[in-house]
Amino acid sequence: MPVKLPEKIDLNVKGNPLDHQVEWKNIKINNQNCVRETDTLDTFVDSSWYFLRFCSATNSEVGFDIEDIKYWMPVDQYIGGVEHAILHLLYSRFFMRALGDGKKDFINLEPFDGLFTQGMVCHETYKDEHNNWVSPEEIESNDGKNYFLKTNSNIKIKVGPSESMSKSKKNTIDPQKIIDHYGADAVRMFILSDSPPEKDVQWSEQGMISSHKFVQKFWQIHRNIISFKENPKINENHNKNIEYFTNKIIYKITSNLENFHYNVIIANLHEIYNFLSKNINNHHSKKVLVDSFQKILRAISPVLPHLANECLEELEIREKNTWPKIDHKFISNIDQIKIVVQINGKKRDLLEFESSVSEEDVLKVIEKNKKLEKFLKDKEIVKNIYVKDKIINIITK
Repeated sequence: MPVKLPEKIDLNVKGNPLDHQVEWKNIKINNQNCVRETDTLDTFVDSSWYFLRFCSATNSEVGFDIEDIKYWMPVDQYIGGVEHAILHLLYSRFFMRALGDGKKDFINLEPFDGLFTQGMVCHETYKDEHNNWVSPEEIESNDGKNYFLKTNSNIKIKVGPSESMSKSKKNTIDPQKIIDHYGADAVRMFILSDSPPEKDVQWSEQGMISSHKFVQKFWQIHRNIISFKENPKINENHNKNIEYFTNKIIYKITSNLENFHYNVIIANLHEIYNFLSKNINNHHSKKVLVDSFQKILRAISPVLPHLANECLEELEIREKNTWPKIDHKFISNIDQIKIVVQINGKKRDLLEFESSVSEEDVLKVIEKNKKLEKFLKDKEIVKNIYVKDKIINIITK
């Protein structure tokens, strides 16, 4: 090092252009024939500063402008698979320090404000009798236990452990075939529903079928709302019930998105379906129903974008698709929880608190409670057993 690269390189070739530079590549060192290393730049080098280029993407003079990166950097949130993310973070932090070395006007040396490492999608592995990897598409089974090759039923297949999908182990699923069969929304819903995003996902054909069925059911709810006939006797309580639920569910989805609780959002989707199924024929106005439903559609669009947009189009919602605003008058007590108060194992009261209340604050309220005073008077408290946000059991003698 340093090695001077050839001046004229034909870039219109397959693979690495340097591999085709025969004269440059083949050299002699101490009268011995040698071949230069042509893989000169690890891909991690390319991806360790690209976020800076994004800040000045149209600048043809320099890779990035200091004022641009002062405005845009650091990146708010980095998300990636655990193996890739930790290596990329290591390289990126090194590059930021190298680029900013000795520069007073450079930005914060940390490239990312937040890092979230997501789990892997896993699938069973399969091998033939010669220990060669076999893909799921090459095998079949009559009983769900014994597997053999589709092309030759005499060749038995061994089922191995579930591992993260990889081309080398041939345990991948062709996403295009799954999307063609079930739709992209159902695929997205299944991947999010199976487990928290930081955990691995076990691929399941049955899980895909369940998600696909839910999408169809939700579409039918949409069709029912479009054909809804308003009852002349509108009940304002029913209107308020819909508005209350809508604001509450948008609040929940917003919070779950911000906290990466994506699998909980799938539970919210089922909550929406159950509520609408039970309440769609009540004596409420169609305007309130449609207004609430279009807000819900906007809130679920990160999970079911194709379905949500199709529904909004049929509802003839033309305005810009922005995140729905929450009317806080409907959710003033949404963070309230009820805690069971037991004394020596017997339920004595049910008290309301703010969520995530501390044991100390719960005990302060109990001390001032007139109803509980007679159970604690002249008693020695031996210990307290507190299950956060659920129950407290006071043991006395």
